[in-house]
Amino acid sequence: MGAGREGPPGVQVGEGRATPSPADVDKVLNKPPITNTPSITQPRHGDALAAMRRRRRASRRLPPLPPCSCIRDPLTDRHRCDGISRKQIDAAAQAAEWLLELGFIPLLELEILQALYQRGGADRDLAQRLLATAGSEIR
Repeated sequence: MGAGREGPPGVQVGEGRATPSPADVDKVLNKPPITNTPSITQPRHGDALAAMRRRRRASRRLPPLPPCSCIRDPLTDRHRCDGISRKQIDAAAQAAEWLLELGFIPLLELEILQALYQRGGADRDLAQRLLATAGSEIR
């Protein structure tokens, strides 16, 4: 670049640029301030609760989903048709025994205690021991 010149070579100072008019300056100065108000696409406060209520109402209108027909909305409903599986009962018994070894009192659901009692043998003894240690905490 030569001395006293600004910009890329071959372009004279002020060449290729529009000079701002007073109207352009007024547009910039009178521009409304930027605010943090939500736009149309952004959800407003409280819309999440309203959306959940709409989803619940819509799920009541939907037919039950196969194969068990006990749920209508897979995001919010849970299967109620299946009983407690053997794996769940085994896992609860092992967790309860481990917690007893550590000195804690495990609180299992009443249905699991009933299933342990119905199995008989060591599981029945465990259920009786858990019922005795938990007392009135089991509902």
